[in-house]
Amino acid sequence: PISAHPSMAAATPGVPRPAGIGAPRQRSSHLSFPLGPRGGALWQRHAVGAGCPVTAWSHSQLSSASLAAVSTACFRARQTSRSRMASYATAPREAEGGAGPLGVAERYSANDWWQHVIDLPFSRILKRIASQLTFVTVLALGVWYSHREANWPSQQFPVTPLTLCSAALGLLLVFRTTAAYERWQLGQRHAYQLRHNLQQIMHVGRPWLPPETFMAVQAQVRSFPRIIAQHLTGDAGEGFEYGIGPRDLMTRLSEMVAQRCAEPDVPTGALYALDRVQGHISESLRLVTDMERLASEAVPRDYSRHTSRFLTGWVCYLPFVMLDSGDFMPIAVATVSWALLSIEEIGHTLEDPFNSPTQPLRLQAILETGGGAHTLASRPGAPSTYKTGSDLWERTRVDKDGSQTLRSGTEKVAKVAAQAAEAVSGVVAAVSEAADASSLLGEAGKKF
Repeated sequence: PISAHPSMAAATPGVPRPAGIGAPRQRSSHLSFPLGPRGGALWQRHAVGAGCPVTAWSHSQLSSASLAAVSTACFRARQTSRSRMASYATAPREAEGGAGPLGVAERYSANDWWQHVIDLPFSRILKRIASQLTFVTVLALGVWYSHREANWPSQQFPVTPLTLCSAALGLLLVFRTTAAYERWQLGQRHAYQLRHNLQQIMHVGRPWLPPETFMAVQAQVRSFPRIIAQHLTGDAGEGFEYGIGPRDLMTRLSEMVAQRCAEPDVPTGALYALDRVQGHISESLRLVTDMERLASEAVPRDYSRHTSRFLTGWVCYLPFVMLDSGDFMPIAVATVSWALLSIEEIGHTLEDPFNSPTQPLRLQAILETGGGAHTLASRPGAPSTYKTGSDLWERTRVDKDGSQTLRSGTEKVAKVAAQAAEAVSGVVAAVSEAADASSLLGEAGKKF
């Protein structure tokens, strides 16, 4: 409808321009931009018309029919823009560096409780604490069977020691997990700050560097995400240059900028801008040092050792104070031990944000995402080769064709139950043999 308006014919040779359109209009508070070859007329974009390809002309320049056509086109453009934004909110962008709304992470809600229950057999934390949890469960089964068959121990132990230690144990676990999460969050913050500084190096230096120098700087900066990711994780990504560290790369960039500043014909504005570039390079080096500290330095080990020993003694004493629970005692001990041991293990896994076995920071993906014209992706506009996957559900499986499916927990639960049954039968057999041996020794003692 817009192309049919007489004003659009102004750019066509031999077609007269409507009156009042030839002179540029005065800019208003709205965003305006020139049409170029269409005679310098300005189109005014309304704030409420985001995504609309046309803008509001003055009523003196358009007839009522043309205004209706413009309004219809704007309405359709807004509807298209809203549908695109809805698709952006539900699916991540395929092209790195493309303009668009930020991809929002999926989050849990209270309605996901059942999904968490059926995901338990696939829990990575459960797999990491399996040995200690199995030991405590077997100990509880042994105490339960011995109490039922041999009446030992004849009565439960006093619960006062557990009560006195529970508060101290709770504080240790909370402090341990909080310290680990703060390190994980600090690593994430450093990653986004590093991305900002790297993008600013290209943004500030682009107007003042010669084209060939800027292309070299851009190539070096865009290789930085792969180099820093390999430096901190030991996992060399696509396009990694062996023997080149993050500090070597920053030194190269600094030398390129210094050579430009040493030229005799550099204007004062260029010196000021290139000094800002050097500042961003220095800040990037500081962030690299802080990220190295998170990867190479651990939480004081004495703190972790004492928490582990304290918790092990607490859960091993637990079966002796829960004898009055009857046959339910082994299940209760296993549940309480699983909850406490998992809290401790979460602190262990989050301590190193870049090499976490359960929730690692996707450093290369963070650095290569976003940025528009100053993106850090090695191939802007191409689909990202960094596979992130979906970690919303722990039973997610990525098939060979790249599709994601949810595995069934039935087989996993049956396998775990069979292993537990074998362990229980082994404990029962061992206790029975011990009881038979003690009875034989008792008879032998009586005969002697």
